[in-house]
Amino acid sequence: MTHYRAVVHPAAAQRRIGVLLVNLGTPDSPSYFAVQRYLRQFLGDRRVIDTSRLIWLPLLYGLILPFRPIKTMRKYRKIWMAGGSPLAIYSRRLADKVGVVLARRVGGDVRVELAMTYGNPGIPAAIQALADHNVQRLLVLPLYPQ
Repeated sequence: MTHYRAVVHPAAAQRRIGVLLVNLGTPDSPSYFAVQRYLRQFLGDRRVIDTSRLIWLPLLYGLILPFRPIKTMRKYRKIWMAGGSPLAIYSRRLADKVGVVLARRVGGDVRVELAMTYGNPGIPAAIQALADHNVQRLLVLPLYPQ
């Protein structure tokens, strides 16, 4: 039987805490296809629409996804900001401020990332970013209003 000896990399010696701020999500742009992609991900989630898939999927793909993005896209265009959607911009600002406050109080051992349940930046990418920074403990803060 082969035996392996663990070698601890010097960067791995520093244990970091990760804070993942998670918001609902937003389209990447106020365009038809970006809004459609966002709505497909959001309305296709079984936790959001708790109806039989035999009933819901034909409605979603036959009626909602072809037509609803047009109306929704127009509304997004009215509120869209230079840097993106207001939800994404304000969530990013909040994550940055939380990072600054925690860095002052705890030190450099805390890493803060923002993720969206639907859309970008996604939760898997944010968790990978935390893992890449040697995060050993993770605190998840949902930013949902309810």
